[in-house]
Amino acid sequence: MSVKKKIFLNSTLLYILYSIFPLFADVINIPVWLPSIAICAIIAKLYQQTYSNDTFKWLVVYAVVLVFNMLIGRPLSIGIGSIADSKKFLVEMAYILPSVSIFSVMVNIRDNELLAKLMKWSVVILYASFIVAVPLMLSYNSIREAMVEAENQESLKVLGLPSYGLMHAYTLFLPVLCFCVKAFEGKMKLFYSFGLVVLCFVIYDTFVTTSLVLMIFVLIFTVLFSEKQQQQSLLAMFVAAVIFFVLYEVGFFVTLIDLIMPFFEDTAVEPKLIDIKNSMMQGHVTGESITARQEHHAVSIESFLSNPIFGSAQSEGHSTLLDRFGGMGLVVGVPYVMIIISFVKRMSLMYKTKMAKMFFKIGVLVSFVYLYNKGNWGSESWLFLMVLLPFGLLAAEQNVMNKSHNISR
Repeated sequence: MSVKKKIFLNSTLLYILYSIFPLFADVINIPVWLPSIAICAIIAKLYQQTYSNDTFKWLVVYAVVLVFNMLIGRPLSIGIGSIADSKKFLVEMAYILPSVSIFSVMVNIRDNELLAKLMKWSVVILYASFIVAVPLMLSYNSIREAMVEAENQESLKVLGLPSYGLMHAYTLFLPVLCFCVKAFEGKMKLFYSFGLVVLCFVIYDTFVTTSLVLMIFVLIFTVLFSEKQQQQSLLAMFVAAVIFFVLYEVGFFVTLIDLIMPFFEDTAVEPKLIDIKNSMMQGHVTGESITARQEHHAVSIESFLSNPIFGSAQSEGHSTLLDRFGGMGLVVGVPYVMIIISFVKRMSLMYKTKMAKMFFKIGVLVSFVYLYNKGNWGSESWLFLMVLLPFGLLAAEQNVMNKSHNISR
C-alpha cells in the first residue's frame, strides 16, 4: 500500500474512532469541529481529483443555496438548535463533508486491500465502543436513561455515553451483519450471528422506538429473503403481510403489547406502546407520543404547501427532510435529497450480487425513515450511511466472492 493510501486510511480511522467511539472523544476533549476540518483538509490535499463526482457537486449546490438563504435574510430551517445561522451552516457542512469526502475517495481508487483494512478496523472500533456502552446500560438500565440523567444533572459527566444521534445510527449497520449471516457458512456464520445478536442488544437497550421497529423489520426481511429464489421470497413477504393484517384484525398485537410491556417498564418506549395499543383498540390514532410528532410534521408540510419553491421559513425540527422542504422549499430540499440519491446510484453500481444490492437498498430505506421521522440526522448518521453501511457490504461481498472463487479452483 502506498504512503498516500496509508495516510488516508489512518486519518479516516481516526475520524471514525472519534465519531463512533464516544469514550475516545470524551477523553481527548478536542473542539468538535477539529476532526471534520482535519479529515477534509487531508483528503483535499491527497485526492483533489476525487471530488469530481455528482454527490460532491450536489453538496456544493446545497451549500450555495443555504448561503443564498442567509444572504437574503431567510432563516436556515435545518434543526441544529438555536445557534446563529452562520454557525448552523458550518455545523451542517461539518456533518456532511467528511463522509462525502471519504466516500468519494473510496469509489474513485477502488483498492480492495484498503477497503478490507478500513472496514476491519472500523468494525473493531464499533464493537470496542460497545465494551464501554454495555456496562453503562447495565448500570443505568439503558443508554437513553444514562443520557437523560446526564442532561438533568449538568455536573454529571458520563464518559463513553453515545449521543442520541449515534443511538439511531447503529441501526444502519444491521444490513451489513444480516448480509454476512446470510452469505457466509460454517464458523464465519456463527461469528457474524454473534455480532448481530450483540448489535441487536445494543439497539434494543437504547429504547428508541423507531430503531426497535426498524430492527425488527430488517431481521424479518433477512429471514424471508433468498437470493436464489427471489420470487418465492416476494411471495413469502406477501403472505407475511397478509398474516400480519389478519393478526392485527383479531387483536393479536394488543395482546402482544401486554406481554412485552414489562420489558419496557419505566422507559421512553412504554408510553408509546400504551398509545399504540389504545390506537389499535379505538380504531384511530390517539395518544400524545404519536399525535405530537404528527402535529409537528403537519406544520412543516403546511409550510411547504404554502410555498413549495422557497418554503415559508417555518418548521418544527422533528423531521430532517420536512425541515428543509417546509422551511426552505424545493430550492434547498431537492439538492439535499440528491446528495443521497446520487450516492445511492453510484454505490449500487459497485455491487456484483443481487443480495448485496438488496441489503444496501434496505439500509437506504431505513435511512429515509429516520430522515423523515426524526430531526437529529447528524455526522454519525452520515458516516454510517455513506461509509460503514455501503463499504461494509462491499467488503463482505468481496470476501464471499473470493472464498467462492478459491473453492471453485
